Amino acid sequence: MVRAVRPNTTFTNAQVSGFYFRPCRNEYDEYVLRQHPDHESIMLQASAAETGSVLNFVRHSSRNLYGWMHWIIESNLPLSFCEIRTARRYSKLDPISEETLRLDMSGVTQAVERTIAEDLPSHFCVMFDGVTHASEHYVTWFACFERNGELVTVLLGMAPLLNEPNDDLSARTHLELLATMLPRDCGVQIEQCRFLVGDNCAVNRLLATLMGDTRWGSTFAMLQRYRRLLEFLDAEDDDLMEVMPTPAANKRLRVLFKELKDIESVSKALQGRDVDLLDVRQWFDELIAVNPQYERFLGPRADIVHSPDFEAGCPVETEVNEGNEDDNLSFVERLCKRRRLEHQKVTYEHIKTIPPTSNALERFFSVTRVMLGQQRHGLLPATLEMISLFWENRSYWDASTVNCLN
Repeated sequence: MVRAVRPNTTFTNAQVSGFYFRPCRNEYDEYVLRQHPDHESIMLQASAAETGSVLNFVRHSSRNLYGWMHWIIESNLPLSFCEIRTARRYSKLDPISEETLRLDMSGVTQAVERTIAEDLPSHFCVMFDGVTHASEHYVTWFACFERNGELVTVLLGMAPLLNEPNDDLSARTHLELLATMLPRDCGVQIEQCRFLVGDNCAVNRLLATLMGDTRWGSTFAMLQRYRRLLEFLDAEDDDLMEVMPTPAANKRLRVLFKELKDIESVSKALQGRDVDLLDVRQWFDELIAVNPQYERFLGPRADIVHSPDFEAGCPVETEVNEGNEDDNLSFVERLCKRRRLEHQKVTYEHIKTIPPTSNALERFFSVTRVMLGQQRHGLLPATLEMISLFWENRSYWDASTVNCLN
């Protein structure tokens, strides 16, 4: 039996296959990319073995630390959770101590602050509010700026205001704290802050008097519930008809309900995250056009307006293209549709970056209150600020951020 000798080939089988066959994208690949538009950010957080690329190589120790941080912060767990025997037993993460976790979290905090400082534009807005907890008064600062045409809010810090015996809650103390924090943590000066957004205490002056144990959340909710029940009420019941509104009164109630429906849509839209001052001013002006009595409360010269001249100059110069409007759309949806058909010319710089309300701060305080709970009142202010910074600015840190630590 003679062994056949194969001639030496110039190219390997893989090279020959790669020359004659090329990978082509079929409909299934396009479907995957279409269903996962965030594939790039997810794959960057994955390991090199999972993606087949060394672009996002992260050390095992860094991925382990990131796993503990992500687990504890997203699940609102105490920092000592990493030392619990049960957590270590049923977790694939390598055990670490609370001291190591706290020290590394401090380093990641500095990295996040540097990333935020690089992301801040040359001019931005600052939104702030205060909250008191356990005899400690905190002031929270958010930076507001525009990115790709959208309003972005970033948590800058949550620090105690009263640090010295002679400190108070005056505006000067707030200004001094802001002037100290911006250069120290973000590398920017207070002169780069174009305007401030804060809670107007004048609107809460009668809050304690007006609050009561009401049956309905609002007049609109009461009328809405009445209209739903009206079709099920027995018109032949004499006792019931004695306390029911007359047909003429029901007609007036239908007109009132339609008017309150527009107000309700504006009230709910004000709570959104993507609302700017231009939207609010346009909504208020349209409500005033429907009912001039609203001018006293919503007009640019109303008593609660801090700067009437600025408020009056906020509307944009537009060329309206009138069209058929759908009656099924809400009041705000009709205005948004009309605004998309307009050619806008903004007369004020950065006006689209002005949030109309400080609801972002109220939502943040609600999350912080849940974060503290009943068992974590002993957290130091620095630790509370660090955890809050990670929670609110989740898009500014990942496994690669932890991997960059020395």
